[in-house]
Amino acid sequence: MPRLLLGLGVVALALTIFTLIESLQTPRHRVRVMSKFAWIAVIILVPLIGPLLWLFFGRMRKQGPEAQQQRPSSPDDDPEFLRGVEFRRRQTQRREEEDRRRREEERRKKQRDQKKRDAEGTPPEARLMRARPIRARPPRTTSLPPTRIRRPSAQASFSIRSTGTKGRMPCSRSVHEQRI
Repeated sequence: MPRLLLGLGVVALALTIFTLIESLQTPRHRVRVMSKFAWIAVIILVPLIGPLLWLFFGRMRKQGPEAQQQRPSSPDDDPEFLRGVEFRRRQTQRREEEDRRRREEERRKKQRDQKKRDAEGTPPEARLMRARPIRARPPRTTSLPPTRIRRPSAQASFSIRSTGTKGRMPCSRSVHEQRI
């Protein structure tokens, strides 16, 4: 008998947890009979009966074609995705066709112009000279701005004094007194 009660308690606890989570995740418009808050209180306060009431009366049952929710399992099964792919394919094809036509028209135009020039009888060298006139460029002049050389003034006197003699000779003359 104690094992039966313990098993019934575990089932009641699992059912309570399941229905509590389900009621919390259910949208308000899918809850029947009472408000969502009232159903949560019934599930918690009435241990075994509350969850059973929720399962039978609280949630909407799925019926008919709406119950199965036909969701495509892969993009190939989704008609909207396939329409988008087909639309992009047609756009690309149309752009490529327009580019091909434009290139073909440019090629024909060049051929007509070439035939027209050949009919005039001008030599190709003369056509090149006429097509691209040579422009004389002005000579480049580079002028640098004048630089000023700063010399120490007589007023400034710097003295260099060495405090240590590690590898250096001691010096106590000013910069102006040194002769280089």
